[in-house]
Order: sequence, then structure tokens, then C-alpha cells
Amino acid sequence: MNKIKTKTAKIIAFLMSIVLICGGTGAIAYAAGSKSQNTSNSADSLSSGTTTASQEASTAAFDTSETASAPAKEETVYVIADADGNTREIIVSDWLQNAAAADSLSDLSTLTDIENVKGNETFDLLEDGSTLWAAAGNDIYYQGTSDKDLPVTVSIRYELDGVPIQAADLAGKSGHVTIHFDYTNNQTETVSIDGEDAKLYVPFVMVTGMILDNDVFSNVTLSDGKMINDGDRTIVLGLAFPGLSDDLQLDTDTIDLPDSFEINADVTDFTLATTMTLALNDVFSALDLSEADSLTDLSDSMNQITDAMNSLLTGSSDLYEGLVTALSGSSKLSESLALANDGANTLKNGSESAVAGAGTLVSGLHDLTSGLSSLSANNSALVEGAKSTFLALLSSANDSLASSGLDLPELTIDSYPVVLSQVIDSLSETSVYQTALDAVTQAVNANYDVINEQVTAAVREQVKAMVLASLGYTSDDYDMAVAAGLIDDTTQAQISGAIDAQMQTENAQATIQATTKQQISSLIDQTMQGEEVKAQLEAAAAGKESLEALLSQLNDYNTFYQGLITYTSGVASAYDGSVLLQEGSGQLSEGISQLSNGITSLSEGITAMSEGSTDLTDGLSQLTDGSKQLMDGLTAFNEEAVQKVTDAINGTSGNIISRLQGVLDAAALYNNYSGISDGMNGSVKFIYKTDSIQ
Repeated sequence: MNKIKTKTAKIIAFLMSIVLICGGTGAIAYAAGSKSQNTSNSADSLSSGTTTASQEASTAAFDTSETASAPAKEETVYVIADADGNTREIIVSDWLQNAAAADSLSDLSTLTDIENVKGNETFDLLEDGSTLWAAAGNDIYYQGTSDKDLPVTVSIRYELDGVPIQAADLAGKSGHVTIHFDYTNNQTETVSIDGEDAKLYVPFVMVTGMILDNDVFSNVTLSDGKMINDGDRTIVLGLAFPGLSDDLQLDTDTIDLPDSFEINADVTDFTLATTMTLALNDVFSALDLSEADSLTDLSDSMNQITDAMNSLLTGSSDLYEGLVTALSGSSKLSESLALANDGANTLKNGSESAVAGAGTLVSGLHDLTSGLSSLSANNSALVEGAKSTFLALLSSANDSLASSGLDLPELTIDSYPVVLSQVIDSLSETSVYQTALDAVTQAVNANYDVINEQVTAAVREQVKAMVLASLGYTSDDYDMAVAAGLIDDTTQAQISGAIDAQMQTENAQATIQATTKQQISSLIDQTMQGEEVKAQLEAAAAGKESLEALLSQLNDYNTFYQGLITYTSGVASAYDGSVLLQEGSGQLSEGISQLSNGITSLSEGITAMSEGSTDLTDGLSQLTDGSKQLMDGLTAFNEEAVQKVTDAINGTSGNIISRLQGVLDAAALYNNYSGISDGMNGSVKFIYKTDSIQ
């Protein structure tokens, strides 16, 4: 019986959290002592909703008891889409966990272009279509591509000043923008509900993150999710549960689980960076309802809560009314002791009801603190999950850079901006041109002696022609005369000596040096204008553009990652606040109990009131204000949370416990996207990345 009560309490907490996600934050606002919350400027106004959705997101994917040595497959599906959500490419990253350190691992996969991304292990394709990896005791990390239909499709619609507009046409526009994210659940599983087969949607939690520049976006509102504004940027986390309302068959007038969310904002020169959407289905596996009782037990439990809340409300109302009566009568206490005595009796009855109701409130706050404690405990795992994705992106980038021939230090979360920026700077047109010019100049200068020798020969021919012209010969006539034996050796020696003497003159040597320098400069210019240098410049420009795109992509994810760290820090702060609230509720309960005892004494000692009527009036005035705040807060909490959950449970057709269990069964059945071998544990998550709008 105690187990049934425990399971029922978990269900009530689950439904109460859904109310707080989807039904507003009024109850929390009153409990905290504030009468209103503004979603657009409060970083914590929806922390209860979003943390409930991510409560089990980082729970270990696989059983660690009986199947601790079984192989497991963890799958991450990256969906690359345009700004409207249309899928362009699906890249799947698989991690085969070799828990038993086996020599080989059998795997079933529908992926194409499979490649090992983190080792040298190879695989063989078997006749049955499966793959056999030569693991040698290692885990296997591989990736491939797929064109298989996705379990959840994401569609994005845009409006500018109420008129639909395409994403490509929105860049640079100004006005009031509406961005609507629709999630369509395409994945169903057949499960047993109360002995009958039923087809249910596989439950997915969809969390979409984006970063809005506050210079572009203002007056931002969000239908479902959370926003964090640091002054320069607004980080938006949208939340949806496509198909879950249909699965649970809840009264949507009371509890409406969103399958979409919408952003509204005023924009100037519209631009939007990449959006990232995370789809998880294993967060539902943490709740086990196998020992929970029927809907009647759940309704009875909620009715008990309702009765307790009504008693607490009645008591607080009576307390307030009695205090007002006592306060008005205290000024005439000496003439109307009988009236004061009646008021004291009314206070006594109301305080007894308030004591009972306060106990129920303390118990509820204890459950709330426990839930927030669980969320806070999972913060580290959630951040580590996002960090793992970041590291996977960096690993892929490192592999791509290495395969392109770039010898760079390994990119890390801390180092990638500096490393990539330095490489990008080195690939600027000026830098690459100067490098090529230095290399060409060095190569041409290495042939200086050859060029100088050629120039010297050419100048000698000119000097020879000048000397022969003074004797009445041309170079051709002289060579022919020498060949015919018409010029004796002595004359030839004299002419050669004259040429040698002329070559040693300062003018001839200056001509040789100037011509050699000119030839070198000309060769350098011709080489720099050649196709080889042009090809180097073009290749450098293309590489620089690719690296700039990579740096931009990593910066976008880094911003999302840092925002997630800020978000989890907010969860921890919410938990700390709930602890303080729980401590305060205990003090409130104790104070109401003491008040009840004091009112009893007041009834017995009404005669002595006349001597201290002035002090009593002041005290009753303060007490009246406090009881009014208590009554208002309890009324709001009853209307915003307790009554919504009670109405939803009482208005549900069929057994909600069985349908909840069916949802969990459907979640457990879907553990892979690209295939999985029999006997292998599995988990899968989807990451959707859209193009930016620039």
C-alpha cells in the first residue's frame, strides 16, 4: 500500500509540473510573495517548467545491472536543415560501447558511407546485411549518412507584420516578427493498455535554442519555454511535447501540452543565427508506474489534497475575518467585551483549520524541494552532454582540417578561436601574395650567376660589333673573313684584346649589372603573373572562406553551450530558493499553531484585554495584514495548480495511470534510428541545426 501511495504521489507531482510548465506561473509567483511574473524579462519565471522537461535528460542511457557487460549503441542524429526547417542532410554518429572488451562487435545499420572516425578498426559486411567490426576490445565510433524519415519533423514559419514571409526574404527587414516552430510526431508504437493494443506516439521532449541579438530583437515574448537576457543577447529555449496530449487524452482546456511554440518580437534589420533543436525520448524512462493503482486511487488522492486546500482556505478566510472583527472592536474593547469574545471564538475555530491546512502545505513544499533537488543533481550531466556534443563538433573539425593537409594544433573549446583566427589571418590575400613573392624572388636569385653570364655574353656581342664597326667590318663579315683565312692571327688577337679591354671599362660593367638586375626583376614579375601563383592565391581564398565558416559555426554552438551553463546555474539557484521556502513554510506552520494556542488563551482571558487594548490594536493590525496575504496566496495556489490538476484527472477518460505506463512503454521501444542488433542496448537523440538568416 505504501508503494501505491508513493507511485500516486509521483504521478501527482508529474501532473503538477505539467500545469506549471503549460498553465502559467501564477502559483509560483504567489508562493514567492509576488503578484505577477513577466515572461519576457524574468530569467526564472519558467524555471520550474523547463527543468521538469529536462529532469531525466541526462539519466544513464543503459541498464547497469544485469546488462552491464552487454554491448550498447548510443546514437546521435544530426539533421542539417534550411531556415524553414527543410532537411538537407542527415549525418548519424554511432558509439558502440564494448563493455565486455570483445574482439569483435556485430552491428546492424542502414547507414551509407560508413567510416570509422576515432580509430583504425575495420568491419566486414555480412550476408544478412549486418556489419562485423574487428574491435580488438575497443569501443567503436563511426558515422554515416541516411535518408530515412525522421521520427519528428520540424517546420518553421515566419510572419512580418502579420503577413507570411519566406526566410530568405526576411533578412534585413524591420517590423513585428512572428516565428512559429511546429513539431510533427511521425513515430508510433503499439503497446498494451489495460489488456488492449493501442497505437501511441513515441513521446519526445523538443528543446529549441537560439540566440537573439538585442540590437535586432526587442519586446521578445515566448509562448512555451524560457528566456535568459544578459543585456546584449536574449537566449531562447522553446519547449514542446508533440503527440503527448493525444497519448494521455487529457482535457486540453485544463492542461494543454504544447506541440509547437511561438516567438514574437519587434525587429530592426532582421538577422538570425543558427537555431539548434534537441529531441529526446528517454527522459520518460525514469518514471515507473508498474505498482501504481487505478485512476480512482489517483482521483482519491487529489480529492484529499483538494479537501485539505479547502480546509486551509476556510481557515485562512476565517482567520482573516476574525482578525478584522477583533481589530474593529479593539478600539471599543471596554464597551464591547462580549462582541470581542464572539470574535475570539471564531478565530479559534478558523485557526484550528489553518493548522491542518498548513501541515498539508509543508508536505507539498517538501515534495517540490525534492523534485528541484533531483533536477539540480542532473545539471552537471546535462552540461556534460552539451560539452560532449561540442567536443564531437571539434573532433570532426580536427579530422577535416587534418585531411585537408593543414598541420594545426588540436582544436579545443578554449583554443579554437585563437588557432582558427591565426590560420585565417595567414590566408589573407596580402599574406599569401607576400609569401609567394618571397619564394619566387629566392628562386630567381638562386640563378643569378647564369643570368649574369647570359647578360655578359650579350654585352660582349654588342662591344664586338662596335669594335669591328670601327675597322669597317660587321660581325658577320668578320666571322666569314676569319673563316676564309683572310685575317691573320695577329690581327685577330689585336681585335680580341680590344674587345676584352672594352668589356673591362666601367661603362660596360655598369651595363652588365643593370641589365642583369632588370632581367631578374622581369623574371620575378612574369612568374608572379603566372597561373601557378594565381592558383595558390585562389586556393588560399577558398580555404580562408571555409575556415571562417567553421569558426562561425563553432562560435554559434559555443554561445548555446555557455547559455546552457547559465541555465543550469539558474536551476541550482531555484533549488536553493526552494530550500529557503520550505524552511519558511515550517516556520509558518509553527507560527499558525502558536497562533491557535494564543487565540484559545485569548478566549479565556478576554477580561484582561481592556488593560492592554492599545497594544492589542497594533498587534491585531499587523496580524490582519499577514493573514490577508496568506489567504490571497493560498487562493491563487489552489486555483492555479491544485484545482487544474484535480479537474484534469477527474475529466480524463480511461485510466490515466495505464496511459502513462503505455507512453513509457512506447518510449522504451524506440531506442535507435539507423538499426540495432538483437540483445544490444540502445539510446538515440536528435540534434536539428538550421541555417542562419543573414
